[in-house]
Amino acid sequence: MTGLKQVLYQFWSQFGVTAYLADCVPSEAVLPYITYEVIQPALRGEAVLTAFNWHRRSEDGNVERSALMDDIAAAMPEGGLMLAVDHGYVIIYRNDAGFQQDWQDDVDGDVIAGRTSYVLQYYTI
Repeated sequence: MTGLKQVLYQFWSQFGVTAYLADCVPSEAVLPYITYEVIQPALRGEAVLTAFNWHRRSEDGNVERSALMDDIAAAMPEGGLMLAVDHGYVIIYRNDAGFQQDWQDDVDGDVIAGRTSYVLQYYTI
């Protein structure tokens, strides 16, 4: 699992904002930032994963959200992206059932997000 966590951290950290595991956001975190989850499927299995890019609700925040969603889409091509991990690789694909959408924080109405859903296929032992 360590290798998969490292690879997904590297992927989600490439966009110029801090990336955190969804359950590891520090209380002092400053927007914007990305949260993502890690699920390790069985060998040759797949998992549907979700990441969010979080921003302040404002005109600039909405523009930032949209631009970051565009950057994520460009980094995750429709044909998939292969990432080396451990003694094999994973492939991440856009989730055809709902790749990206605007989102709002359920707790804080001043926070908006972009939701990215993707499929991870696991080919490593």
